Amino acid sequence: MEETIRGWKDELVRAHERIADLFARSEVRERSLAYLEGLLSGCERKNSWQVAEWVGMHRHTGCSICWSVRVGTPVQHRRV
Repeated sequence: MEETIRGWKDELVRAHERIADLFARSEVRERSLAYLEGLLSGCERKNSWQVAEWVGMHRHTGCSICWSVRVGTPVQHRRV
């Protein structure tokens, strides 16, 4: 069972690597992976602040900042 879980985690990290450079700032990039983990977690409600709590972020804006266009610098979108 642990091997299966580790395999899923590895696949999630690989999938995140494909989109990671869409986030200009490293902090936001890290939060985006945590957000994906939260979406796949046992978190009862999947809104951004409850997912943020679930993954251990302490700011109330939590994961919503991952998707804010005002954070970081614009990056050129590419086909993933």
